[in-house]
Amino acid sequence: VKQAGTTRLYLSGARAREIAALFSRSMLDARAIGALPGAASALKLAYAAWTKCTDALVLAIRAFADHEGVDEALLDEWRLSQPALEKKSDRAAAVAVPKAWRYVGEMIEIAEAFEAAGLPPGFHRAAAMICERLAVFKDRTDPAPTVGETVQAILS
Repeated sequence: VKQAGTTRLYLSGARAREIAALFSRSMLDARAIGALPGAASALKLAYAAWTKCTDALVLAIRAFADHEGVDEALLDEWRLSQPALEKKSDRAAAVAVPKAWRYVGEMIEIAEAFEAAGLPPGFHRAAAMICERLAVFKDRTDPAPTVGETVQAILS
């Protein structure tokens, strides 16, 4: 059961505050973030640019390390210098990979938004390609995909 305020709805536009007030007694945490139309969509893209792209990136790094025969050495180094990354890659395989097929379009949209803002779009185009390769795990949660299976799908 969700607790009140744990799901946020970001609103923007001239009437954003007025509309946010309509949700004051709901389970949603409605937040007006500005009068500029499109600001809420930009926030959604910026947030997903980090959360979903980093899942694809950490799994691509594991695939590269596996391909080069240095996965165990990488994990050893992560345990010393970046202890959260091994767990992030395990979680990405188990939790994000079954949904990765849904992220392809979103990664392309983020790449286009970055490009329109004068930023390099390559990060998210690559993330879209990784997500396409992970479509073989569509909706698979029992058993959840492992990092090893995910790596093989990325490399194939």
